[in-house]
Amino acid sequence: LCSDIQYNMTIFPNLLKHTTQEEANAEIQQFEMLVNAKCSPDFKFFLCALFAPVCTMIEEPIPPCKYVKILSVTVYI
Repeated sequence: LCSDIQYNMTIFPNLLKHTTQEEANAEIQQFEMLVNAKCSPDFKFFLCALFAPVCTMIEEPIPPCKYVKILSVTVYI
């Protein structure tokens, strides 16, 4: 689901405590139908930031944005 994201290095464990990409990938698949429905242009990036956070010089994953608009409803995380 996140193979075409704008970065190519991720950090684990992620914010959901998945320790491998395989573990995160198994969990993120449940959202594939919602991503394919294109309810929000930001939803896929939000999920990828949560399940496969970008690797930085910081030793902990950077959390995704604070909200995502889905079908004109703002969801605050």
